[in-house]
Amino acid sequence: MKTLAALAAAAIALTGCASNSSPQASSPSTSAEQTKPAQAKAAPLSQAEWVELCGPDGTAPDDPQCTADKSTGDEEPMDDSDFMEKQGEWFVFTTTDDENILEKWDVRIDTVELTEVLPKAKSNEDWDGGEEIPEYVDATPAEGNEFLHVEYTVKNTNKQPLDLPLEPSVQFSDGEVFAPLGEDASDYTWNLNQEHDSPAGDTQNPGTEAQGDFVIEIPQGSEVEALIITDAFMGSSAESVIAIDPTS
Repeated sequence: MKTLAALAAAAIALTGCASNSSPQASSPSTSAEQTKPAQAKAAPLSQAEWVELCGPDGTAPDDPQCTADKSTGDEEPMDDSDFMEKQGEWFVFTTTDDENILEKWDVRIDTVELTEVLPKAKSNEDWDGGEEIPEYVDATPAEGNEFLHVEYTVKNTNKQPLDLPLEPSVQFSDGEVFAPLGEDASDYTWNLNQEHDSPAGDTQNPGTEAQGDFVIEIPQGSEVEALIITDAFMGSSAESVIAIDPTS
């Protein structure tokens, strides 16, 4: 009898323990993902940054900033001119000096024309230093050619007097590039530059503007797409490409 009573008491004790066991803790109403701070969106790339990173010769064309679909599907496809500087608009031209110190200039391509005559652009070989014979005469290109004449403005945005020597070339729609050679590289450009009150290429004080000319002799009928300007300082890789629309 004592044994049966002991077994019954043990069974009751076990039943009570089971019924009084603590329930499992419920999961919090806010998940860990919900409590994480939102990641800040990367700042959009500037035009120059996009070209350097994602362009045809970009350093990382597979970067997510390059491959992300940011369009709605209704836009016209972008061509190369969308990533060029624009004629008539200021842009920053960054270069180096002989001590590899970065310089930043404001540059603007003002006018672009195709012409077969450049008035008073050619030095007159017959000039004798007097007033009876003109010092300069009109310049004309070789047969079948024409001049691309560009006028531009540069502003020294640095904190010291500096000069900005620029070398131009023109790019056609098929990718071919022409640079000034012979008289259009030296004589014509120099003479036209000196007609300005503040010729580009000379030393400029901070905050001052100067105007200059480029002359490039090209085949008639060429489909001009862009002007390329580079820093003439040896070893500098500074370059800007400007979409241009010549008038004739």
